[in-house]
Amino acid sequence: MEQHDTGPPPPTSRSPILASTGLRGTAPSRVSPSSLLSIRDGFRDDDLRRARGRRTRTLVVEAFTDLAASGILRPTARQIAQRAGVSVRLLFHHFQGIDGVASTALLAALAVHEGDLVAVPCRGDRAVRVASLCRQRRDYFEALLPLHRATAARQASDPSPNPALTSALSADRLVLRQQLVATFRPEFDHSPNSVLLDVIDHATGWQNWLSLRHDYSAPAAERIMAATALHLLPPSPSPPAQPRSPPP
Repeated sequence: MEQHDTGPPPPTSRSPILASTGLRGTAPSRVSPSSLLSIRDGFRDDDLRRARGRRTRTLVVEAFTDLAASGILRPTARQIAQRAGVSVRLLFHHFQGIDGVASTALLAALAVHEGDLVAVPCRGDRAVRVASLCRQRRDYFEALLPLHRATAARQASDPSPNPALTSALSADRLVLRQQLVATFRPEFDHSPNSVLLDVIDHATGWQNWLSLRHDYSAPAAERIMAATALHLLPPSPSPPAQPRSPPP
């Protein structure tokens, strides 16, 4: 007679944004009491506490991300806790204030979308490289736009920069800058302008995208960003001339 596995299905993550952070989502509800007992017997109390802590942090970060996506850029601790289904006391037990929640949410999203940014081969046509880079950045910026707007809103209202938020934003800027260097290395290496990298970094970075998206759609903002970068970059250096063979 064919045997069927009656054990509980494996836990699944509630949000793809958190999948790569080690934070787990809620386990499926279809678990029998006997299965729960066997799971409980297989763990020490500290293992269960850590598992509950990871689940709580996951719920809180997802709640902040959901609120940001719905346009609530400066949620209160009570709003986050209510959306997560936890107490305010538990929120502050696991995070150093709302800034801690915001920086964790941003870093989790960066871990997921960092792979969306790849260097375009620097030997290709300059216009093609610009277009490819700007399309990547449009998708990347749009995926993280709610969290960046929430982060900017928190920083604008706080006169002293929060170290956790500053660290998360610095990690993001480093990834973007490294992509620029790898994609436009010939132009940077042969340009007499020592600040060209900084200029292109600003023209294709977060601050410019946030400003453009205030007035334009994502496709229009992408076109403007690409036109600006193409105008600012110098022509691609010509390859070295091949030596001519002496006449016979």
